[in-house]
Amino acid sequence: MRLSIIVPVTDCVKAQDVTKCLDSLLMQQCKEYEIVVAADGGTEELWPLLQAYESKNAGTIKVLTLQEKRGAGGAKNKALRAVKGEWVSFTQPADYTEPSYYGVLVEKAETTGADVLGEYGGEEAGKGERLATAGASMNGLYRYRIFYENGIWFPEELTCENYGVAALLLLYAENIVYADVSAGYVKYTDKEKTAEEVLCACDDRMTVMDYFMSECYKRCFLEEYPEELEYYYTRIFYLKNLFAYMDGIPRAQRKVSYLKELRECILDVFPEFDTNPFYVSSLPQEAQELVEMHCKSPGTFNRKYSGYGLVK
Repeated sequence: MRLSIIVPVTDCVKAQDVTKCLDSLLMQQCKEYEIVVAADGGTEELWPLLQAYESKNAGTIKVLTLQEKRGAGGAKNKALRAVKGEWVSFTQPADYTEPSYYGVLVEKAETTGADVLGEYGGEEAGKGERLATAGASMNGLYRYRIFYENGIWFPEELTCENYGVAALLLLYAENIVYADVSAGYVKYTDKEKTAEEVLCACDDRMTVMDYFMSECYKRCFLEEYPEELEYYYTRIFYLKNLFAYMDGIPRAQRKVSYLKELRECILDVFPEFDTNPFYVSSLPQEAQELVEMHCKSPGTFNRKYSGYGLVK
């Protein structure tokens, strides 16, 4: 088996979205691939639909179900234990994939011997730079042996599980290749989050990044990539949450106590994060000035902030 496409289904997914996703995956112009659908607990109303797809497409679609709610991370872990492909890929159950997408990726992965093959994102960048600027997207292909040889699993019962795994896979990959096939994958925009959902995502990102750093410590990566990992942690744990909170929480509901706690958290871990060379060279000056204001006075920052946007 060349490729296993993993589709995690959670309780926020609608039947019409799953149908659109699976129909597009069944049209892939790629030989020897399987679609492994892992349905989290709480999705029981979708099980008849998924099982009908499995029955109609025996040998191509495999459906796994979880009795308890373990989130997208738990669903992905369930699928990873059942895949047969040399490479694995992850797709969201509401997204559409052009028929040629995976055929192009697999061909390039095979011809280049890639361990990780991502969508176009900077062929000339070194591993350290790619690590420092990694995000939550896991589009592309990953050689399955990286998961099982190194005991890599997704954090469970959280909403931002990819942050704890995407960069870890880059650390183990010996050959990272990019392909310009982004036009073949259509990601449907998530609905606007409520204030409660924004706070939940912020908390989850913090938990996932603490998990990630503990994994890096246990695996001795902090010694090899100290600056890259410091910036990656700073960018996701602190910067992403700071601007997500300010842009996603109505002004009247913002709490200076939260902003103070966020400041103390990053300074406890990396007290000189703002001198990191990746921080200095990569973060726009406007954002650096806002961060400086926040660190000096969360209250002043809260009063004067008028919008910036999420740090990607």
